Amino acid sequence: MPAHLEYNISHNTPAMKKYAGIEAHIWGMEVFPGAPGRVLNSRQCNANGDSIYFMDFSENTDEPDCFFFDRYQNRVNIVLNIAHGQSTGFSDNDKSEIVELIKRGFVIKSGEDLCLQLPVFTEGQYEELLTLLKSVIDDVKEKVDKIINIFVDILMQHMPVSIKNNAAVFGMYKAVDCILVPIKIMLNNGLLHRATVNEHPTTYIVLK
Repeated sequence: MPAHLEYNISHNTPAMKKYAGIEAHIWGMEVFPGAPGRVLNSRQCNANGDSIYFMDFSENTDEPDCFFFDRYQNRVNIVLNIAHGQSTGFSDNDKSEIVELIKRGFVIKSGEDLCLQLPVFTEGQYEELLTLLKSVIDDVKEKVDKIINIFVDILMQHMPVSIKNNAAVFGMYKAVDCILVPIKIMLNNGLLHRATVNEHPTTYIVLK
């Protein structure tokens, strides 16, 4: 699972700074031909602790799935309720949202039943899957950590002395490239296919 891998890569998180009263990380990144793109890795939860995970690659989609759910808790709740088997009892507002979810390919209607077009795991199933993939995840993590260390060493040699202490924190941002570059290569050589409209290959649900 890409999201699980990214969360387990060793890195130092930079301290939050306040900008205009808002705590945030702010950094710049050069845009150059052949860049691997970007990835948006996020998670939305309901009050019961059920989760929707998003790993949106710009190389693979024009509109990230997470944008449709971010700040729309009602959409998160509807999808997670459907994941639990609910097909009736929705409000009129929820029903209009369900129409949009169907248009976007997150949900299909089979007779009177609503079904998700996303993988749905229980916590136990998800943990079992991660156990099966552990050797692969550990192997990839080890290689990514080595790449990050090389990047930080190079950066340290070229940064002004006044900000050298900050070099290590940028490793976490370059860790993303270690995921993006292989994805881009596999998309370009046909090992992976680009998502079609209303297809959501890197979004999945884990139920508490």
